[in-house]
Amino acid sequence: QLRGGPGGEGAAGTADEEQRRALERLKVLQFRVALLLLDLKTQFMALHETPFLHGERPAATVEQRTAVRAVLGNMLRLPLSLPGLRFTRVLYPHFAWSAFAPSSRNASLRVEDLCRRFVHGGALEFEDVVTTAAAPGEDGEEGALTPLTDGPVVVEVDVQPLTVRRLVEAMREAMVDRSLTEPPPPEVADGLVAAPRPGAYVPEEAVLPVLETDRIMGAHWAGFAASGYTADNAFFHAPRGGAGAGAGDAAAAAAATTGRNVLPYVCSDACIVRLLELAGYVGVPAGFYEGVTSGWQLA
Repeated sequence: QLRGGPGGEGAAGTADEEQRRALERLKVLQFRVALLLLDLKTQFMALHETPFLHGERPAATVEQRTAVRAVLGNMLRLPLSLPGLRFTRVLYPHFAWSAFAPSSRNASLRVEDLCRRFVHGGALEFEDVVTTAAAPGEDGEEGALTPLTDGPVVVEVDVQPLTVRRLVEAMREAMVDRSLTEPPPPEVADGLVAAPRPGAYVPEEAVLPVLETDRIMGAHWAGFAASGYTADNAFFHAPRGGAGAGAGDAAAAAAATTGRNVLPYVCSDACIVRLLELAGYVGVPAGFYEGVTSGWQLA
């Protein structure tokens, strides 16, 4: 083979460099999506903490939250590929079970039930007295508890299944820059705590280079961006809010006007499925994207 000519060492070197850059862009996306999945696992484990703010015995409530984090961290480290090299010694593991209602206690923390619940979803039942606490006194002592219920009550916590739809919505929400768009706090009943909120962030810098160069989405993104985010296609649509985007149409319009934080409002379901496929978390059949048209949504 001739060196330096067309198809020679120079062209080969350029091709190798392009491939290296493509792999680097993909690794950044894969790393961010891996952190998103870790965040979903963390949220799943947090759902097993008592939803009662104080309960009848605040000290026991605090111990339950501490114990369940340690117990689940140990039990699910291998099944869920959690980070960490050492197992934690739990001094009082029985506290982890203390907040569950009798109907939910036996199956609440068995490893096979935990893994099944993580994938297929389910419900957990907790039992305690709903209480509120007065403001701490000047000496720092906790204020007196005021019961809001006549005796213990059962609170059910739903665990969503790990479906492709849920991954798409979680990915879209993780793409929202919270420094620019912060959703309103959730409504929480007195004496209870809010459900764990997502904490992962997939920045535009990790997504946009992949959109621009992907063999399937690249041309669609180029045409869509050139139209000023108005020419819908199978992978992108005019800015709008919706499930998983963390805000409504007003935030979407503002993002489009400023050109910042726009991706979660313009990426269609097909786009995010493709991003998750590139990251290694979703598989699609051959020829799948050829049948995707503008307006396609996951069922």
